[in-house]
Amino acid sequence: MEITSGADARSGADLLNEVQLSQWYLPALAVAHRLNLLRAVADGNVTADDAAHHAGTDPQATAVLLQLLVALGVCGREGGVYHLVDAFRPYLAGDGEADWGSMFKLAWDQRCTVLLDSVRLGGPKAFGARGLWGGVREVEWLRNTFSAAMHARSLPLARRLAEADYWEDAGHLLDIGGGSGVFSRELLRRRPHWTATLLELPEMAARAGEDLHRAGLAERVTLLGGDMFELAWPAANAVLFSDVLHNWDDTACGRLLRLAAEAVAEEGVVLVHDMLLDEPLNEPTRSANAVSMVAVTGGRQRTLKEITALLGAADLVVTESCPTSHYFTAIVARKRRSTSP
Repeated sequence: MEITSGADARSGADLLNEVQLSQWYLPALAVAHRLNLLRAVADGNVTADDAAHHAGTDPQATAVLLQLLVALGVCGREGGVYHLVDAFRPYLAGDGEADWGSMFKLAWDQRCTVLLDSVRLGGPKAFGARGLWGGVREVEWLRNTFSAAMHARSLPLARRLAEADYWEDAGHLLDIGGGSGVFSRELLRRRPHWTATLLELPEMAARAGEDLHRAGLAERVTLLGGDMFELAWPAANAVLFSDVLHNWDDTACGRLLRLAAEAVAEEGVVLVHDMLLDEPLNEPTRSANAVSMVAVTGGRQRTLKEITALLGAADLVVTESCPTSHYFTAIVARKRRSTSP
């Protein structure tokens, strides 16, 4: 089902993504106000690094926060220089009687505190010292809830990805950070001769195994439980990263993509499936997802150009990119062919 909004079409899942990620709009404004970032950009001619220096905050997290404010229309940006939009100046840039500082204090909640600490100090603060992945491993209710939530969000995307024809006759899929196994499940259901290896944290892999058993696919999927940065990756005809790379910084992503390039067959594909940042920043849902990465995982939301560059550094060449929903895109890459005789 598609729901039309103006000239644009959204599915119900797209609209739910918008609602869920809008939870970061108010914290972004409240934190920017409390840290005096909005006052710093009020007069214009301020880069994200300038604003971070003024506020004493983490530069990367500050840049992501400002990007969301641009997408919301609160700030403008030209050539990397930010300014506060005039319509918001009376409410966000000073201490006058129209200033919204007191409103933000009334609305302040735990999410605001987490984002404040993440922007001020750098690094994700949403799950304390153990972080999200430590919490998923150690706390059963969090693991079960996280897995079910990601499964629900991923299911319509997995079905669209499974319908696509860029897989050719891959044969064996390596599903990195495959969560509940929903992508492996949907791909294998449509391709009865395929097999897969699902690489996940041990506790998540065990849960995925239960789901795959219920789907009648347990004998076709090998579960590989452990740290994807440390395990030896098996050879595969296709390597899939769905909703994975945005959880990690560029250095970690570079390592993962090099491992993928080593594991994939010469004629195979490496497929990155993710929500991309738009350029220019017109859609706040995308930028809100980037803010959530600052607070929750410490990763980065990226543009197509940035992901293409990461793939290129691993000697993988993008051959096509296709939307799987309004917000998600499949990026297909293959090994760079040698030009030597």
